[in-house]
Amino acid sequence: MPGAGMMLYVRGNRGSMWGMMKGLGRPLAWVLALGLGCLTASAHEDTMLELKDGKLVVSEEWREFRKMPEEYLPMEYDAATHRVRVGKREMRMIEFLKAFFPEDGKYKISFSASWYHDFESPGSLPPYLLIKIEPEGRQFRYELLLNMKELDVEVELGGGSSRGLPVDLSEWREEIRKSITVVEKK
Repeated sequence: MPGAGMMLYVRGNRGSMWGMMKGLGRPLAWVLALGLGCLTASAHEDTMLELKDGKLVVSEEWREFRKMPEEYLPMEYDAATHRVRVGKREMRMIEFLKAFFPEDGKYKISFSASWYHDFESPGSLPPYLLIKIEPEGRQFRYELLLNMKELDVEVELGGGSSRGLPVDLSEWREEIRKSITVVEKK
């Protein structure tokens, strides 16, 4: 089950959480520790997608938990042209965005999405498709975050598991918007 690997680690030395709960009795301490662990397991986690014959589909491990809403189907990615389609919108990546994909083809690409988080609150992300590009032998990655409703894009340069540095797209924003078209559903 996705997200099931999350755990609360309680250390057993003086001054630790375990030490503070010792007076409550070990059974009650374990119940509290497990309860706190359950709270962390409900944190948001993107749904992993797989690329199958040009279509982006919810990965097998997530299929029983999440179903892609019809408004975002079909969801496609063409590796040769870097064309992305989400529902009735399609974007052919401009040259600037294509530059994030190493020309030698030596990179790992992964896809995830989120359409089920609270996106109505001010400051929250819209429903999104995340494309991660990890050049082989490098200690960084590029993340292209696409708004699934409009296909507008944001780019970050990241390293390891930390959040990355945003890439300023203001110079290319108009060209990116022109590359997005509305297409008939197939």
